[in-house]
Amino acid sequence: MRSFVPSVFLGLLMVQGTLALPAQRTPPAFDANSPLESRVMETPQVVFDTLTKGYMRMPTRHPLSQAERAKVLADLARLPDFERHALQQHVRSISFVDGLPMNGLTVLDNPAMPGAADILIQTTVLNETISQFLTRKERSCYQPPEAMELSVEAGSLDATLYVLLHESMHVVDMMATSATTQDSPPVLAMGYWQTNRIRSAPYDSDLLGQPCFFSRSPLSMDTAQAIYSALGNSPFVSLYATTNWSDDSAELVAMYHLTHVLRQPYRIVLRRGQQITLSPSPMESPRVMARFPAVQALYP
Repeated sequence: MRSFVPSVFLGLLMVQGTLALPAQRTPPAFDANSPLESRVMETPQVVFDTLTKGYMRMPTRHPLSQAERAKVLADLARLPDFERHALQQHVRSISFVDGLPMNGLTVLDNPAMPGAADILIQTTVLNETISQFLTRKERSCYQPPEAMELSVEAGSLDATLYVLLHESMHVVDMMATSATTQDSPPVLAMGYWQTNRIRSAPYDSDLLGQPCFFSRSPLSMDTAQAIYSALGNSPFVSLYATTNWSDDSAELVAMYHLTHVLRQPYRIVLRRGQQITLSPSPMESPRVMARFPAVQALYP
């Protein structure tokens, strides 16, 4: 998921998978006791204005249709209680934007004083299943295939649910980690990372942590088999999870909830013609399963 771009946009600073608005901006207040469903709205003007200053292509707000809103509310109801609690206490708005150059984005008012946050989601996600979404995301990392085809089998639930699971975990981590401890990983990532973008030695590999999600330099499909073989032997649930500790935490929870709570499938499939050449199921990896107790501790 191209949730975050590690660069500076005209006064905007990406921090641990979040986008921090300048501290001097005073955002609209919100009532943490208001129904969570009422936070599904148009992007607040203060967030939208600042975002659009940083992009060459002008994004536009997407007003949800009645059917789209019903879908988003249903997906919110499927989130684990600990994520819904974090959203209830800290998220001012959940909105959709056409032309957002990533699938999801969590925007903080001021990382030095964690409070309200806003979640923005690319509109195209509304029309995809999780399988379609993850396949599109994964294929974006590679040049168009010649003989090899890559797909992700992850069920037919809404892709919006997956993005909400991922972005909500950033809010959970935000609650536990202030800006003064940005050099410390989220709890679920501890022991697996030296810094935000450097994995601990036992889990480091030149094949993982590919920058393709954040660049315009797609990889050759010739490398895919080796990359996903390495992923299958790692403690990370997706290739995107190997890029930084914030997304490691968010991907781990999203995949755990998807597979172990909602009982959905998850496997990455490489095909050459009709023949499957590799099909790792990362959630069945012993190294990934060793991380499950830490995730389970978040559930009531």
